[in-house]
Amino acid sequence: MLSVSKPVVRMTLRPGDLYPWRPLSAPAGRRRRTFATTPPARLKSSELKVSSNSDASRVLAEATQLLDDGHWRLCDQGEGLEREFRFKTFKATWDFMNDVAAECKAQRHHPEWTNVFTRTHIKWTTHSPKGLSAKDTHMAQFCDDVATRRGELLSASQDGDAAPETPKV
Repeated sequence: MLSVSKPVVRMTLRPGDLYPWRPLSAPAGRRRRTFATTPPARLKSSELKVSSNSDASRVLAEATQLLDDGHWRLCDQGEGLEREFRFKTFKATWDFMNDVAAECKAQRHHPEWTNVFTRTHIKWTTHSPKGLSAKDTHMAQFCDDVATRRGELLSASQDGDAAPETPKV
């Protein structure tokens, strides 16, 4: 019997796309579609646009740390940070979102976010005055901390392990 491989569909990404996922090729016979995020951006001071009401050196240092961790990436031409979080269950995902929402209310700063089952995509940016602010970097770090507490799943492409999914420690 002649085996014909099917072509892999790849999505073209542009800087600032809301969903930075691209389909990966799957082994023959496997129909499950998996996704991976694009490689994280490396921060150059000229790429970062800091909000005029924030301390530029502090925001640069905090943003650099978040980007170096490899999960967050710059978006909106350096005016924001974005990341996708994955959890084992919808309940864990919803609990994560509730924890972030409570801190948003306390900080009076809210993200642009979407949720699809066990995935949550979050983008932090300041709209007035426009740019990346200390609140954005604080909330991004807060999201990382809450995700760790809630048992975020990391794919092999994110943490470098051979296992397809491992709980974040």
